[in-house]
Amino acid sequence: RFNLFNMKSKFLSSALCSLIALSMTAYAQNLSELVAQLDSDQMNQRTEARNSIQQLLTNSTAPTADASARMVLEQEALQLLQSDLSHSAQVWLLRMLELTGSEASIPVTAGYLNSPDTELRDCARRALVANPAPQANAVLYQAMLRSSDAEKRAYIDGFAFRGDGRAAKVIVPLLKSDDADIVVQAANALVILNEPSVYSELKVAHTNAPEGSRAAIELAMLVTGADA
Repeated sequence: RFNLFNMKSKFLSSALCSLIALSMTAYAQNLSELVAQLDSDQMNQRTEARNSIQQLLTNSTAPTADASARMVLEQEALQLLQSDLSHSAQVWLLRMLELTGSEASIPVTAGYLNSPDTELRDCARRALVANPAPQANAVLYQAMLRSSDAEKRAYIDGFAFRGDGRAAKVIVPLLKSDDADIVVQAANALVILNEPSVYSELKVAHTNAPEGSRAAIELAMLVTGADA
């Protein structure tokens, strides 16, 4: 028996899917076009492109936004980051991933931690620190191990910002650093994380620390209760 209602429902469902697909394609094309404008020789066009990219990506993460469209946009941004982009375009897209990146963005972003360019490494680290996925912790830890002393301090702050107590185990070995500033920063981060599993290690570090670093570790022990 012919059912007009079912026919209309199927037609509407098909039309809706088509519209969503077209919309997602338009999003991706729009992003690519905007990224190309980041290299314009006109400052106004570059500024407008940066603002438009930020609005496009941040809007896609709104609670009412379409989840599929958001995934398409993120994948497009990641594909662009793996293409032959200018330095300024790479920097801006990494900064946008700091605002909108999900677990899917971690591998591509992590690749930039090995860049010889200091600014790109910094942007990638910031994006991973802000990434809500717990998988970012392991990536940040491995990058910190091979980083310079100056960059280590930024990683320590990043772990404290993420607030994941498991990062305390990563930070404790830095209390043995010969750089007093790193020791102080590590101790401050441990205060913020307040992870009981590292209390015994704090005590050992305090016992073995040189005089210049001992005060910071002692303060961390007092604040966290590790001296009890």
